Amino acid sequence: MDEGTFAVLVSVLTLIAVAFFIWKRKEPITLESVIRATEDAVPIAQELAKVAETGVGAAEQLFVTGRLTRDERLNYALNYVKGWSPALANLENEKIFAAIEAAVLAVNALRAQAGTLAKTQTGLPLQ
Repeated sequence: MDEGTFAVLVSVLTLIAVAFFIWKRKEPITLESVIRATEDAVPIAQELAKVAETGVGAAEQLFVTGRLTRDERLNYALNYVKGWSPALANLENEKIFAAIEAAVLAVNALRAQAGTLAKTQTGLPLQ
């Protein structure tokens, strides 16, 4: 995942986590509460983005080698993320699914880029 894609993903996940922390703490929305929630959310969002990318990559590799079915990939990635740390285990599945979907886009983009590089290195025409 390139730095720009990672930054966008972390930003979106941070916003989700900030909203979650404010909601969970039942605090009034003030500048201080948003700053506190953001400080708590950024490390979790960064971790979630990286872990989701790893989980998706692992699920895809297991699918390619025949150890997972197409339908098992999402649950594998979800369980991988939830098992990574207690902070991630407490997140709602919908938030983790959002990170997984973003990671799927990144993995697919990397795969497409790798395919393009392989074609240019072999001398085959690009389409």
